Amino acid sequence: MTPIQLSKIPQTRTIRETIRRHAHGILGLLCCLGISPVNSADVINAVLLSNSLQEKLEPDVNVSGNIIVGVMFPSAHLGLTSNTLAIQPSRTKTDEICLKTTSRDGAYTSENLFRGKGNPKDILYLPYESKYTDVLKKYPGDADSVAITATAGECSQSKTADYYLPGRLDGRNQKLYGQGISIYINGFDATDVSYQLQGIQNWLPAKDCDYIEEGRHTAYNFTCKIEEVPENAANPVTVRILREVYGRELEPVKFTILAVNSR
Repeated sequence: MTPIQLSKIPQTRTIRETIRRHAHGILGLLCCLGISPVNSADVINAVLLSNSLQEKLEPDVNVSGNIIVGVMFPSAHLGLTSNTLAIQPSRTKTDEICLKTTSRDGAYTSENLFRGKGNPKDILYLPYESKYTDVLKKYPGDADSVAITATAGECSQSKTADYYLPGRLDGRNQKLYGQGISIYINGFDATDVSYQLQGIQNWLPAKDCDYIEEGRHTAYNFTCKIEEVPENAANPVTVRILREVYGRELEPVKFTILAVNSR
């Protein structure tokens, strides 16, 4: 596939030297603002394998769902509503990506298959021209109200353990911004939910996930925030979700995050 050239910057020697001279200062400013830029890369346009987005808006629907409902950068909601959603590709056996979106109240759902392939340093743009954009914009982006997953392979696969990290694409600078990782869990009957990261040798200590107090919890009711992946975590990042019902342990769920720069 041919990379999309979203912006063209004159590559003169003077400009290159200026950018190189001030690179550390720019990165320092971004970090102060709470923004972690993935290195500039080629942006590849993934292809939606249907004539239009497969999406539903059913306010009274009851959604049972999966345990893992969302694995994403917090910026993914804005990427969804501004049609700037993207992932970082990874070396997998398939070039198919299943993108699922679920509102916490269960009213909005979508399931779509894309095809796209690029190098791990590239960015894969997932076009999302929703007919319900106005509805999606009404969900507050900072209130854990919309969950997104992008998994490797066809959507018909009942279980998958390989998740990409969708986020918002800055097309002008050809960067994918990510700050921390948000995981959304349908605890079903669980009273306590926590997560562990695979360490280089052993599992790291578990950290609590938060119960979402406000609003309807039709699709999911817990959020796990990985603010920063520790240096002693395995690469690629492997996560184990632990659930308990009044002290009784349920079967854990393990998955891998396919993102080179998820740290």
